[in-house]
Amino acid sequence: ICDGSEMEGAFGFVATQIFGTYIAKVPLERFMDAGIAYASFYGSDFVPDRRAEARDVMANLGGPVAPTSTLMAWAYAYSAASQILETRADIDPDGTVLLGHSRFGKAALLAGVWDNRIDGVIAHQAGFAGASLSRSQTGEGLKRMGESYPHWLAPQARDWFDRMDELPVDQHQLLGLLAPTPVLLGNGRRDVWSDPNSSFRAAQAASSLYEAVGMTGLPDGGMKQDFDPDAGIAWWLRPGGHSVVSEDIDTFIAFVQAHFSDAGINQSAVQAAE
Repeated sequence: ICDGSEMEGAFGFVATQIFGTYIAKVPLERFMDAGIAYASFYGSDFVPDRRAEARDVMANLGGPVAPTSTLMAWAYAYSAASQILETRADIDPDGTVLLGHSRFGKAALLAGVWDNRIDGVIAHQAGFAGASLSRSQTGEGLKRMGESYPHWLAPQARDWFDRMDELPVDQHQLLGLLAPTPVLLGNGRRDVWSDPNSSFRAAQAASSLYEAVGMTGLPDGGMKQDFDPDAGIAWWLRPGGHSVVSEDIDTFIAFVQAHFSDAGINQSAVQAAE
């Protein structure tokens, strides 16, 4: 469990001012008061988030197919953690929701697609290679990610650096593959690197698949629409940048309660999120 102890002192003050109170601290009491059990793992314990080490570690993992990117490896870690939790008598196996911010939001989406044990996904500010459109002309983009974090992506990603207009698939298709698994896409208005505009367009394009299986998609209109925690593909946009703040926690709780709580939604959490 992240207790925030590594965020003490001047470094911690600066980091939490930039990235939010809950970037490295879990509000356990708020989750527990909402009837939500919480478990976490440190992705770099599985495959390090360091380009010099990640590929060698992945090559030595064993198994029939070794992951070719840390995003895929972390997605597998989400899946493995979910499998372990299902063995516990005090955990409801029918309400497993993955929560990931930024790079781990990307991994959570991948795990939600291939593992049918996953009952819901919260991908907060997942950005490029997550919930935002790859062919968008704004945001991080493939080349910048591939040069800064090459280990996040398969080696073949480099072949597409200057050919994005030829890309045959895009992230709205990934989001569509999640259906009927409920998904919440969190965004910050000033988080231009994560490209909330194209994330919204991807969610709109994927909505038809949610509606085809009888779930609520995004309504017509722009990004500044009301948050609907009951939606199969839920959209959340708040002021601010790339961070995890109190309003986000309220939103996560409202989404989980709407889909998985017998008691229904805590309206105070919805009001706080709005």
